[in-house]
Amino acid sequence: MEPMTPQQKSGAAAFPVGSVLFLGNSYTYFNEMPSLFAAAAHAGGYDVQAESLTRGGCFLRQFLDPADPLYEKLHILLSEKRFDAVVLQEQSVLPAAEPDAFLDAARTLCGHLRPLGARIFLYQTWGRKEPNEILEKHGWTHRSMTEKLARAYTLAAKTLGCGRVPVGDAFSDINGHFPQIELYSKDHSHPSAAGSYLAALCHFAVLFGQSPEKLGYTAGLPAETARILQGAATRAAESLHA
Repeated sequence: MEPMTPQQKSGAAAFPVGSVLFLGNSYTYFNEMPSLFAAAAHAGGYDVQAESLTRGGCFLRQFLDPADPLYEKLHILLSEKRFDAVVLQEQSVLPAAEPDAFLDAARTLCGHLRPLGARIFLYQTWGRKEPNEILEKHGWTHRSMTEKLARAYTLAAKTLGCGRVPVGDAFSDINGHFPQIELYSKDHSHPSAAGSYLAALCHFAVLFGQSPEKLGYTAGLPAETARILQGAATRAAESLHA
């Protein structure tokens, strides 16, 4: 694994980021993750505005459907504001169950967003925690769902030339090495406060090319917990360059 370069560790952004738009569902809006990302960015010395357009259970394809209110909301938002980066988060099961459908929707959205000058990133989510009815329905384990998601997001990022934010990889790191840190809500699906903080840190690490380690911002979590999560986000981001 290649470590982040000295330039990256010094705080130089991977590219100029002043505004970020998050498109997704509850995995994005739980615990106001985009606001956690913005707060981490500000703590790291970046003046960033983060906005989101989300709806519970939303699929990316719904942003492309003229009959869906999200379609009009997105077009109005993009006509009024310019975003340096757009983060796409697919419905939490689809990339594992139907990777081609995920790829098709992401490809079409990229085609609409790229002419506007935005860099596009794919928010790789995590496998459900056992026991969970989705795992039982598909005959998956936590590990197999995590691996399916990772393959789908990795392929989509390479195929479409997008960045990938490997939040699911960071979840696996913590689940395997620090199981005392609960990343899931009681439903074994949505993120806990620690899970959303970890997701925000992963976005910070990838979008800015800077390790979030030693950030003073902890989102109200215990300092040691924040330190561990910062390390996991750093390792996940560094794995993209391995």
